[in-house]
Amino acid sequence: MAGDSNERAHVLYRLGRYPQAREELARSLAADPDDAYAHALLALCHGCEEQWAQALSEAKAAVASDAEVPFSYYALAWVYKSRGFPVQALAAAGESVRVDPDYLHGWHILGQIRLDQEEWREAVRCARQGLAIQPDDEGCSMVLAAALVETGYRAEVAEVSARFLAAHPESATAHAIEGWRLYHLGRLEASRAAFRESLRLDPTHPNTHGGLRKATEHDTFFMRLLRAVDEPLSRRAARLPRPLRGAARILIVAAEVLFAWVLVALVMILIGVLIEWSAGTPIGP
Repeated sequence: MAGDSNERAHVLYRLGRYPQAREELARSLAADPDDAYAHALLALCHGCEEQWAQALSEAKAAVASDAEVPFSYYALAWVYKSRGFPVQALAAAGESVRVDPDYLHGWHILGQIRLDQEEWREAVRCARQGLAIQPDDEGCSMVLAAALVETGYRAEVAEVSARFLAAHPESATAHAIEGWRLYHLGRLEASRAAFRESLRLDPTHPNTHGGLRKATEHDTFFMRLLRAVDEPLSRRAARLPRPLRGAARILIVAAEVLFAWVLVALVMILIGVLIEWSAGTPIGP
């Protein structure tokens, strides 16, 4: 009976019908108050409805009910991550793959947390662990591509993005990843096309609106010139250990400001030369 309610609840959860899913899970827990799966799924339902106190309570109840179920730790990690507690989220996600090293969703959320922390190399490692379990997983492919884009491994990003698009041609995430890849290559028109396709498939897709805005706003001569300087330096700085990244970024910004001033000075000198030449040129014979 509890198993049937859990299955129905899972289907309802995937459809976004959270109140109905909670009703099914309440039936499961009435039959078995220590049903770890029901507690964990109930935590996700509450979280999707932004009922965070109940979500955290249910996630902790899931772990307490059975500490050897990776889904319980996943739910706890998801709640902590969603509420902005990365340290606790990281610990819970780590427990999910400790309990079951082949737990795909555990590696996915670990990678997401590492992306949030800008720990790009760790994000790549977690994504690769997940893809070793399921090579075409959408979530881990997204984490891998996002981390590689940030660190500038262009050839590998192109390969991952192409493979992802081939496996998921109707995925808004796949087109968003391609949009960011093209953006970092400076192919802004193609980038905008990819972002628009992502929004066509999912108008609410996260980060896609921002990508389209950047690809539009940065399509000017000056921004293209600045990006030609910034991109290679920023991508290499992203590969540094985190404590060194801040200092590297300060140096890059200082260099860009100096570059901008030099460019402005050269333009002003050129304008002055043109004015003087024009003033000294006879108008008639």
